[in-house]
Amino acid sequence: MSIGSCSYVSKTISEFRNGFSFWKWNSEMAKDFSKGIYNSRRWRAVARAYAESQHYICERCHNRSFAGTGKPAHFIVHHKRHLNPENVTDDSTVYGWDNLELLCIYCHNAVHSQGLDRECRFDDDGNPIGIVNHNNG
Repeated sequence: MSIGSCSYVSKTISEFRNGFSFWKWNSEMAKDFSKGIYNSRRWRAVARAYAESQHYICERCHNRSFAGTGKPAHFIVHHKRHLNPENVTDDSTVYGWDNLELLCIYCHNAVHSQGLDRECRFDDDGNPIGIVNHNNG
């Protein structure tokens, strides 16, 4: 699995609420089969609605990862079952809330570092800084 199989919406709370577009890196880091999804109006609406339904609270750490750091909270709407060429046309997998999870950037990094060959690294402001390939041998 690679970072391109994830669902990204990295935004601060205010950016989510104000509809700020931070979608460029989705298309740069997503796999070809999922680029259209991450850049679609439908995905943006689903991701925003899902984040709002979770009250912008990370479902793993409950915002403890960045509390007290003075840095803005950045979130990603993550697919629990990662997208792949076989399931990318399944609306329940792509857009179904039961397959989504709102994660802060720190928890998202942790999810992708567990047993995967590659992970996306983010700076403290939530900006992607690159892909680390752990299987360079």
